[in-house]
Amino acid sequence: MKYVCTVISVADISAARKFYEELFGLEVYQDYGKNIAFSCGLALQQDFDWLVSIPKEKVLKKSNNAEIVFEEQDFDGFLNRLPALLAIYKDRGYDFRQDIYDVTIQVVPEEQEGKAKVFFLTFDNTEVHYTLDGSEPNAQSSLYTDTLHLDKDAVIQAIAVRPQGNSSISKEEIHFNAVTMKPATLNVEPHKSYTFQGGSTLTDGLYGDLNYRSGRWVGFYGNNPDITIDMQEPKEISSAFINTLLNPGDAIFGATGLKIEISDDGKVFREIASKKIPVLEKGTKMQIRKEEISFDKVKTRYVRIIAETTSKLPAWHSMPGKNAFLFVDEIGVE
Repeated sequence: MKYVCTVISVADISAARKFYEELFGLEVYQDYGKNIAFSCGLALQQDFDWLVSIPKEKVLKKSNNAEIVFEEQDFDGFLNRLPALLAIYKDRGYDFRQDIYDVTIQVVPEEQEGKAKVFFLTFDNTEVHYTLDGSEPNAQSSLYTDTLHLDKDAVIQAIAVRPQGNSSISKEEIHFNAVTMKPATLNVEPHKSYTFQGGSTLTDGLYGDLNYRSGRWVGFYGNNPDITIDMQEPKEISSAFINTLLNPGDAIFGATGLKIEISDDGKVFREIASKKIPVLEKGTKMQIRKEEISFDKVKTRYVRIIAETTSKLPAWHSMPGKNAFLFVDEIGVE
């Protein structure tokens, strides 16, 4: 027995063929009317019940039962073809994800300036209106014409305005502290699956949710997070924090200690504060926890934050004695 191809059951072979030919540029090499095969190894079948000899009422119609992956070299060309096809699908009442019409908000640290660059993107380069104060945007709100450069807290909300109607509201929040958008160096390697943007992930002002695979969290395994931040000029500080994720079921535990060191030259550091934190207790729910530490006011340029990972999973855990993860999405200094 050998694998031949993937067959997708479709309700309308003509509409499905048009979708794969016009949007993805696939080439048909066999056409049997209700069955079409493309040169890439994908096949379409109308009247699947007839093909497999089962009653039509036994065929269950559900979405998200499979995922197909395509690679596109000319992604701009793909996006240019998309609006016309979406209009056809909408006219015919086809079901597809409506968030394709929403605005994508991208935030990129400008570390040398200590600011956030904010971009608004849509698949069809349509008009975008936005607000920065958390108010609901509309067609009379500020029109996006160029990159925004922010250096203070903002609740960004944006909509795409099209003739057929406005998109849903896209939202992003940026929270600043003394090290936000400043150069951050990881002195230890995170787990290779959870490195994402490295040190800049921890000072980009963007907080994560309970999904540690979202790209907002940096995961450490078997070592202690150790981050040095260059504030680029001496500043008075008196507290620091790390924001951690607790998910005991996935062996993600909180910090068991926190240590703060400072330096004027980025080479010689001295400790100014430390504290111990209890190991998670059995029954701890999944949550986000902010660990803070305060100290006497001091002026410095470089700050080093070292968090202690739970050394071994406790006896009550399903994997006692194994290493624990520590996930951090933001660090801060005030």
